[in-house]
Amino acid sequence: KYIDRITTFISEPDKGIYDAMNKGLHHSTGDWVNFMNSGDIFYCNDVISKLFKDPIPNNVRVIYGNIYQKYRGVGSLIRKFDNLDRETLSLNICHQASFTDGTLLRSLGFDLKYKIASDLNTFYQIQKQGYVFEYRDIIVAVFDATDGVSQTNIISMFWERVSIQGLSKMNPKVLVGLIKKTAKLLLYKIIPQKIQSQFTFTRLSHRTDFYSKNSY
Repeated sequence: KYIDRITTFISEPDKGIYDAMNKGLHHSTGDWVNFMNSGDIFYCNDVISKLFKDPIPNNVRVIYGNIYQKYRGVGSLIRKFDNLDRETLSLNICHQASFTDGTLLRSLGFDLKYKIASDLNTFYQIQKQGYVFEYRDIIVAVFDATDGVSQTNIISMFWERVSIQGLSKMNPKVLVGLIKKTAKLLLYKIIPQKIQSQFTFTRLSHRTDFYSKNSY
């Protein structure tokens, strides 16, 4: 029913999320590219004009903002990205809330070796090349965090992030992280999803460094 608003429509088998995203990327022509997943939307109709209102420095390749993060049946939080550690920034921003330089992104694409975190890998490679990520304090997208692919594949997501960073599996921090993720996975297997969402929402609502209950 939206065919009058779509310039290119492809429906065919693919090798996963990032293969499909690569296909879309191949057909893109814009100066800046954003990927919005099913179930996620822009926060408001003029969000793009707000995000690009101020001049963009020549060395900036990623422009990103905040996320309105929903937990169905529980509540919503605003996740702000202004306090992220510069070294781990690229591994923590949401692609729904970011616009990446089209020429650079088309040259890199998404590595199909990563099934869950290939977008983070691409951001990581951009950061390693010395390009700048510019933060702008507006809500860009509404993100449903209830049961996304990264939430339902906790261990796989963890190992992909370890691989992206080139960390040793025997690194003490990696081993501690694995224990935490395994415990979380076991809890998720026995706790109903609504209680999981309530627990996550309550925990994050106390993270005043990144999250806010205040609405815009």
